[in-house]
Amino acid sequence: MSSFIDCRGKRIAIVGNAGSLLSANYGTEIDACDVVVRFNVAWPRTEHDAYIGTRTDVAVIVPQSNQKHRMCEYFANTLEQYKQANINSNHAPMDHVLWTQPQCKWKAKYGDPFTSVNIQFTHTIEAIDKACSPNPPSSGISAVGWFLMERANLGWSELLVYGWDFFASYDWQHGPDSGSPEGPHSSEKERGWFLRQVDLGNLIWRKANE
Repeated sequence: MSSFIDCRGKRIAIVGNAGSLLSANYGTEIDACDVVVRFNVAWPRTEHDAYIGTRTDVAVIVPQSNQKHRMCEYFANTLEQYKQANINSNHAPMDHVLWTQPQCKWKAKYGDPFTSVNIQFTHTIEAIDKACSPNPPSSGISAVGWFLMERANLGWSELLVYGWDFFASYDWQHGPDSGSPEGPHSSEKERGWFLRQVDLGNLIWRKANE
């Protein structure tokens, strides 16, 4: 069993940041899952409860800078926002983080906030890198891949994915004027890999129009 988080027999909701999520009332369904995973600064906001849910158990935090002090500051600020959002909605503070910067061995030097949470460093997932090449995989597809790869260790029963439209809509955390967040990633390649996992029964895609 993984020492990161106990998912044995549990249902995991991975909640993406697609603006299309705000057109579906999945909030209650997401909160009913045993483990809820969110990304970067997409912590729950009260005005979106009906659409995105209210709690977070695991935050996937992607470094926004190569400078150590700025990375630490971003981590601390993001972590505090997630914890406060859980407290505001009467949930236990969020205390599990997937961190996509495995080379940050310096983290111990800083003490808190790094020592106040259970951190799992992700690693390169060859199948996803190959599927997305030469484009870099997004943090979303990397996290989905990590949970699939670690199923034997984590022991989860179902993986449900919400807020996923492969950059077709804006990123709700930044607003409708922010445009497509595709950046250097390939929506076509990520969609192809993702849909293969759906067809294989490895995950359940809860689309906004369902």
